[in-house]
Amino acid sequence: MSKLQKQVILAAAVVLLGVFSWWFIKYIFYIGDLTLSCWIFGIILLILLGVALCLAMLLIENKWLLYGSFALFLISFVFFFNNEPFSYLFILVIFFLIFWFAVFRIKKEERTEANLNFWKIWKKGLPLVITGLILVVGFIYYFSPQSTELKTVEFKVPKQAIDTIIKEMPAGWIFNSTIDEAFSTINKTINKTIDPYKKFIPLGLAVGLVIGLKIVSFVYIALVILFSWLILKLLTAIKFVKTEIVKKEVETITL
Repeated sequence: MSKLQKQVILAAAVVLLGVFSWWFIKYIFYIGDLTLSCWIFGIILLILLGVALCLAMLLIENKWLLYGSFALFLISFVFFFNNEPFSYLFILVIFFLIFWFAVFRIKKEERTEANLNFWKIWKKGLPLVITGLILVVGFIYYFSPQSTELKTVEFKVPKQAIDTIIKEMPAGWIFNSTIDEAFSTINKTINKTIDPYKKFIPLGLAVGLVIGLKIVSFVYIALVILFSWLILKLLTAIKFVKTEIVKKEVETITL
């Protein structure tokens, strides 16, 4: 198998796993009610996507294949999410630029390393790519039905809670008000007070989601690099990948 054919396989893996990842993310925010088996499958899928991106950024030398496969991964996004085309276009362009910079850092680190330290090499770029993906997920959630419904949702204090509060109040405080009247009045007051701020609720939750995923990503990145290293060892064992010793010119400074 030629080197170009091997690069095509890696590029195809990025596109294929990317398409399935978009499908899984849409299932989370647009359908929901996932079973435990679905979550396990989705997590494995996202880890494999990270592994494919790691191997592609390190091993694909043909820039057309590397950036073309990532572009196809982003283009496939529109088959799953197209309700806010301009907003999505903006974040996808940002994601592509992040990927380009991550590849630049990984390739630079690989060229300057005397001995291949894959953890150090991938750490130069993978966290950037995952951050870009997390930002895309934040946009997906913000424009999802789950999020937009929060702008019009009516908040209600449970009637039982109001019943308990009124019973604890001095008799003179409630006058002739019934529990039903208090229930309606309190809920109307709450919704009238928070109504101007409801539009910020989806944004706040989206930001919270991004922050939460960024925290979780530290574990995710470690797992992806570990599995990338293991798969790289396997690919080396079956002669799909080979390690070569080459002379490198290293810049230095002296008097």
